[in-house]
Amino acid sequence: MVVREGDTFHAPLPPNNEPHLFIIISDPRQDDSEVVLVPLMTVDDDDDSQDLSCTLQVGDHPFVRHPSFVNFRCAKKPSVDIILQRGKRGKPVQPDLLARIRDAAGKSDFLPLECRNILEQQGLVDPE
Repeated sequence: MVVREGDTFHAPLPPNNEPHLFIIISDPRQDDSEVVLVPLMTVDDDDDSQDLSCTLQVGDHPFVRHPSFVNFRCAKKPSVDIILQRGKRGKPVQPDLLARIRDAAGKSDFLPLECRNILEQQGLVDPE
């Protein structure tokens, strides 16, 4: 099965292993050995530690039912095989939303360096 940029997968996220929506923000056509996935989380108005640099509202994607944000801290870089084994495929994000997420990823101080390097190598974010 082929995965593409903007594809989504429902997979558990520690520590409670509740399913979250993960979005592929790298380009697996360039390198499918490691792809960059970022999860969506529900905004918690009482948590000041959240990185709200990329928020989503109801209507941005069918999975979004509450104000949400892309949690760049929890970005992952699994192989395509791991994604397909552990995740349940969801509806892809629209190209404009993917562009918005990538733009925020390039500016985020929370994106892990190894994930940033993949996006930079693929020309999807500007080098720091």
